Amino acid sequence: MLLGDVINGKENSHLVLIHDDVNRNGKPLLCCFVKSLLERADYVHVVLWDVPPQQFVDSFDPHLKERLTDQPFSYFFAFRCDSCDILVGDVVKVAVVFNSLSRLLLWKSSAMVCTLLNQLYSNSSHSQEGYQVVQVVALVHSDLHDDQTLNTINFLASSLLWITLDKEEKDQSVNWCKVLHKRKTGKVIKKFESFAINDKHVLTEYEEKDWNGSSSKAVSESVNEVDPTKNLTFSLKLTDNERQARSKLKLPYMHHEEERSEVTVNPVGEGKLLKNHNFVIVHRCKRVKTFYDLKTADTLK
Repeated sequence: MLLGDVINGKENSHLVLIHDDVNRNGKPLLCCFVKSLLERADYVHVVLWDVPPQQFVDSFDPHLKERLTDQPFSYFFAFRCDSCDILVGDVVKVAVVFNSLSRLLLWKSSAMVCTLLNQLYSNSSHSQEGYQVVQVVALVHSDLHDDQTLNTINFLASSLLWITLDKEEKDQSVNWCKVLHKRKTGKVIKKFESFAINDKHVLTEYEEKDWNGSSSKAVSESVNEVDPTKNLTFSLKLTDNERQARSKLKLPYMHHEEERSEVTVNPVGEGKLLKNHNFVIVHRCKRVKTFYDLKTADTLK
């Protein structure tokens, strides 16, 4: 499903924004992204404002949190591969995570924040710097900002996730998320998906719906083939009489072939006028002349 593909990197996304509010917690989904990034990237740099750094880092497995680094806000801009244990010529894959971006939006203008985000994921091709930013993920508390600010930062994102509620869902452990994903080809995919995340930050997907309401289950079900011509108000098939009439129909190119054959079979020395609309074909002495004026053809001796 789309949400899982965005998290595990199957759907490429340079900037992911997770929107939550006071009633819908987006931190579990953010941690799910961090775990996936630790498996795909060499280092994950997190900027934490909403949670104590040690508490956040300790929630991951020991073999993963060794590559999880909590740095002050100004430190990761000066990150260089000199401090990393890598071979010369290698490029370090780095991911940047904000928990949350709302603190920065309340401190700085939305224009400055957009400039910062653009500089981060635009460095993905700067291999001469010794690192590559594979993804930027940020949590945004939507109820703290106005629509103009949210629309501004959403414009930069390639994947937008909104934690929502479904009134028909009775299981409290199941959450719903609206997903909007923009591919590099320009195609925009919109899905509405139910999921659950355990204490190990493992995602379980249940159901996926389009924003217009059609749904698909996570477990594959047999789908009956539908005849697209079943409910048409007209018939696409020909009856025997219609098929016979079609076979007798002479197309324009068939008339043209008949006229050419009729000119060819005339004996040498005999002249014959073939009138076809506004031109006349005169055959005489193995030569064919075409006159586009009937009066001119009549004066021919």
